[in-house]
Amino acid sequence: MVFHAQIAEDAGAFDVDAVARGIVEKLVRRHPHVFGDTTADTAAEVKRNWDRIKREEEGRTDPLAGIPSALPALQLATKLQKRAADDGFTWVEIEEGAAAGERAGTPGGGAVDKVREELDEVLAATTAEERAAELGDLLFAVVALGRSLRVEPEAALRLASKRFRARFVAARELAVAAGREPASLSIDDWLDLWEQAKRGG
Repeated sequence: MVFHAQIAEDAGAFDVDAVARGIVEKLVRRHPHVFGDTTADTAAEVKRNWDRIKREEEGRTDPLAGIPSALPALQLATKLQKRAADDGFTWVEIEEGAAAGERAGTPGGGAVDKVREELDEVLAATTAEERAAELGDLLFAVVALGRSLRVEPEAALRLASKRFRARFVAARELAVAAGREPASLSIDDWLDLWEQAKRGG
């Protein structure tokens, strides 16, 4: 920062004091619970205030603006839900003040109910188009359930994929070691090998 400020000062644009003033002014503006008369009792409320003030400063009226649509799907769903929750729309009921990664009591009833509702709609779908739409809704609801458990859905799915890879490779190696062709195994054979792979760590 100092290096860039020196270059700017040499060019007659601004100096390091101007940068520091700007940072201080931004911190004061975005912490009205400290420097103003706004009340914020939790870290979540502080974050909501910060995001709201930032949107106002940037002149954005759409709270969902600025979320890159190219994000991985689970990250995109998570960010959209968090922004919507800042405006009061959420199925998630997270106990305020719970530590990150700590289960905050029972998951929000709304999130659990929504997953069940969307699963029923997937099973009731009759066309490929309906199934695709309903499966998307189910995954979106599962993201909300993950948020209620304070579990990052993207990280959870990556971990599950890592476990799947390791167990599949181990189960396949067990089949090959027993002289069996993996492609010829029945699903029951695979499940038996899968359990052996799980027990083997």
